[in-house]
Amino acid sequence: MDLKTASILGAGGLMLALGACGRSDPGPSPASPPTEAPDPGYRAGPQIQDFSRGADGGLILSGRAMPSSQIRLASPAGAKAETTADGRGVWRALLGPVSEPALYGLSAETAGRRVQAEGYVAVLPGAPTVALLRAGAGAVVLGSSATTLRLLAVDIDNGGAAVISGVAPAGAPVRLMVDGMVALDAAARPDGHFSLTLPKALPPGVHKLEALAGNAAAPVTISVGLIAPLTQGPYRISQAGGGWRVDWVTPGEGLQTTLLLAPPDAAPKGTR
Repeated sequence: MDLKTASILGAGGLMLALGACGRSDPGPSPASPPTEAPDPGYRAGPQIQDFSRGADGGLILSGRAMPSSQIRLASPAGAKAETTADGRGVWRALLGPVSEPALYGLSAETAGRRVQAEGYVAVLPGAPTVALLRAGAGAVVLGSSATTLRLLAVDIDNGGAAVISGVAPAGAPVRLMVDGMVALDAAARPDGHFSLTLPKALPPGVHKLEALAGNAAAPVTISVGLIAPLTQGPYRISQAGGGWRVDWVTPGEGLQTTLLLAPPDAAPKGTR
């Protein structure tokens, strides 16, 4: 799946009509076997919303899910954390101190049915950095204040399609520049976050991206090229320009690169 395409998979239902043949002496009917209550169908996947540090320095992730559901965070590298959502659907999971970067799948189980969350949770040491990586969309960097303009993430696929994500004052007009040219104008959402899809693919090479809002400017320089095949697992994480680069396999088996530009409290600021 690339950054310009989203697929919606629908499931069709099958109905069976049972007819009875008429007869002159129907006789008694056998007792019907007990039936289970029908499955309620759609269940919303769990969400990650924030993180904090425990008294021992460990990382605590938190979010929402179906009330009383069993929450699991699992990494292909073997790391795992489990917890239970409370009666309001709020959950908190302790990961402990973060010394190595990792990607986690987030899921919730209720009534014997497990539901996977959207995307993957990237947990990176340092500040630390925690982000939700989304296939075909921009990353959501947690813990980022929306009081000043910041570029937080760039998502790129092998075709050069790119989504630029950041924060600005709530509802502020944001202009995105690419290599000195206006790419698009939009507005930050009421929570201050924005995620802007470039109208044109970025060709291979070095590019300067810059977000403008009021008198503030947030520039960043990135390098675009083909994503090298992943040979040692479903993701590859490395440090890049003071932040992180995550190459990962999407659920549609495509390759996507997420550049997490800097920890929220260390993001560069500027004025023009």
